[in-house]
Amino acid sequence: VCSSDLLRCHADVLSVNSTATACERGLAWPKALALLSSLPTRGLRPDTASHGVAIAAFTRGWQWAAALAVLEQFKLSRLKPEEMLLNATLSACEKAGQWTV
Repeated sequence: VCSSDLLRCHADVLSVNSTATACERGLAWPKALALLSSLPTRGLRPDTASHGVAIAAFTRGWQWAAALAVLEQFKLSRLKPEEMLLNATLSACEKAGQWTV
């Protein structure tokens, strides 16, 4: 599932998010991030779930600063972050021992 085949086929946001989630949970978090980063080049707009999967992938990869950047990007899109995104970002910081950012 986490192959580059999805990058070559027609996909919608839901299918990319679902595949990225499977990759993230299967410890292939870099592949999850690659899939999510392909959304704009496909003419698709990342949604709340996309941001949540990205934060989860960065958390899995101990990339707490990148998780914070995703949250900031979400806020800049003028969307209100849901509690799930805030909690996931806090979890990324906690796991990395980053209590002051």
